[in-house]
Amino acid sequence: MKKINFLLFLLLGISISFTSCTKDNDSKDTTTPPVTKKYYVSKTTNEDGTYTQMTYSADKLITKIEDFDAQGNSAGDYTLITYASGKISVFDVYESGAVTTQLSFSYNANGGFDKVNISTDPGTGLEPVGYFQYTYAGTKIAQVSTFGEFIGQPIEVAKSLFTYSGDNVTLKQDYSMNAIFTLELTGTSTFEYDTKTNPYRNIGVNDLMGEVQFMSANNVTKITVKDAAGVTIDADSYNNVYEYTAANLPSKLTQTSFDNSTTEVMLISYIEE
Repeated sequence: MKKINFLLFLLLGISISFTSCTKDNDSKDTTTPPVTKKYYVSKTTNEDGTYTQMTYSADKLITKIEDFDAQGNSAGDYTLITYASGKISVFDVYESGAVTTQLSFSYNANGGFDKVNISTDPGTGLEPVGYFQYTYAGTKIAQVSTFGEFIGQPIEVAKSLFTYSGDNVTLKQDYSMNAIFTLELTGTSTFEYDTKTNPYRNIGVNDLMGEVQFMSANNVTKITVKDAAGVTIDADSYNNVYEYTAANLPSKLTQTSFDNSTTEVMLISYIEE
């Protein structure tokens, strides 16, 4: 799906708890203890039948994400996730069975991301190519900067700034390096939301690479993308329509571009504990 970066979501896995209460029918109005259920995303399916399957450890940490074609065959494209003290420490991204990208994570004193080192394989083994650096305002991410190497020195090549309304990101401003090696605004994205719980939030990696679907409390219903001059790009802007499970988790997402040139559908399946 073009504007929903579910790759990152699939690199993480989802768990979210819901609590329900039932009452006795007598006048005492006695309430039974709450029953808590946990739901984990197990599979996402595209409308062409291709899908991504998640594997979990015994303590429900996502350890592997693998892509399959419509016939259930894997081409060796998957991600392995390693943890240290319950926190993600390394992503190893495989293509055709070989590691092509590795992300290694460090954390700040508050437990949020501090830095993510990026290594890729040009054909001779993994080599460092840069990193993401995070800046927070309180507990909310304010900026993600991307650094690359230039003549052996790190240089900021891009950044994204985030504005919030309550617990939802409403504006993202993107900057990229221009021909004179300064950052300039390349575009903006504004976001509108429903009032239901976003299951991609509060999974321990809320700010991963500045992906809004991890950063907001509710589900995005509209994405409006504009260029640097403020002109809406209809082909890159989308309306999102959800169907929900009985537990109010998204089970189906239909995403249509403003110009109706693109419509994508994704089904989301869960396992329950």
